[in-house]
Amino acid sequence: MKTTRHRRTDCPGCGTKLDASTCMHVSDRGQAAGESEPAPGDYSICVRCAQPMKYSKGLKLKAVGTRHLAKLYQKNRPLALIVENLRIAIEHQNKEW
Repeated sequence: MKTTRHRRTDCPGCGTKLDASTCMHVSDRGQAAGESEPAPGDYSICVRCAQPMKYSKGLKLKAVGTRHLAKLYQKNRPLALIVENLRIAIEHQNKEW
């Protein structure tokens, strides 16, 4: 995994100031792999509220709606499993705060 610092942007779900991303590229076998930096069109998840997001031009984060997410999951099941596991972990951690 690789963590990359980028221009600060607000989470569209909770307003948390986000200034870094950690690569969670999904291989064909459904395992996290890779060392890439975020680019427009890549997806992300807020570490505070678990809001799914997508990078736009300038690496600004836009919220991803449930319909869009459902279509994405149908196309890429390994990605869906990783995203949902991360969301569960984040939501569990938030309950402990």
